[in-house]
Amino acid sequence: MGSGITQQAPSQQANVTITNQHKVVSNPVHGLVHSQYMKNMKKYGEQPSGAQLVQSLIHGNEHYRKNELYADQRDQTKSGQTPSFIIVSCSDSRCSVPLLFNRPHLGAIFEIKSAGNCLDATGIESIKYAIEHIEPPPKLIVVMGHTKCGAVTACYNSICQEKHHKLRMEFPSILNTIMEPTRHNIEKFGTGNKDKVLAEISEDNAKKQAQKVQFVFDEVLEKYGISVYAGMYDIDTGDVKFLKITDPDPKNDMTKQELEEMAKEAKQESSSGEK
Repeated sequence: MGSGITQQAPSQQANVTITNQHKVVSNPVHGLVHSQYMKNMKKYGEQPSGAQLVQSLIHGNEHYRKNELYADQRDQTKSGQTPSFIIVSCSDSRCSVPLLFNRPHLGAIFEIKSAGNCLDATGIESIKYAIEHIEPPPKLIVVMGHTKCGAVTACYNSICQEKHHKLRMEFPSILNTIMEPTRHNIEKFGTGNKDKVLAEISEDNAKKQAQKVQFVFDEVLEKYGISVYAGMYDIDTGDVKFLKITDPDPKNDMTKQELEEMAKEAKQESSSGEK
């Protein structure tokens, strides 16, 4: 699946400019800026200033604007967007969705990002917008977690160290969402193999968020033939595992009740907003 945009072979030559006597190399394919200056500063324990970082963004944007590949893509998408995918993922800077799926072109993916790939009211409304106001609507929704997730690790540590009440006050929306799968997997696997437990928590959390999508948009998904999957990205290997979502285990009454209540609230908000 894709956006209908043909990807051309970009030039392999990287442009170089000099900033404060240090080379800044830009990759015109993905608009990535590699700064030797920043590497040197970190090596000596210093951090680049905000002004220097802005300069690197300006430099990267200049390459983006001048690249013919992206100029063609802007021309093809200027009248509207027709993404095939809605992907909910973590805000973690290592989870760059277009790169993970080799779709760096404009208009391919409708992205929703939050710490811990948690879906609150804003995330749900973003999905609603994409389904109801993009023509044709995207046919696939993926909620993707990942290994070594900081939000999941923080929740795990807070429970093990019995500091979750303090952390919940600081990050209530995120922690309340991740708390249930965290407790469940600690009870199931214990705390002996932390990496395994954290990966299981991230996977369960992605499944739970995907189940929310199914409950909230049940009728709409069927109407438009939209599929919902959970995904799990491995930071080390780059592999993404996809998991088809089914209804929650009926024995897990708390999760089922939470999802039904969220669906009810979302539908009520949607109805009141349309009046």
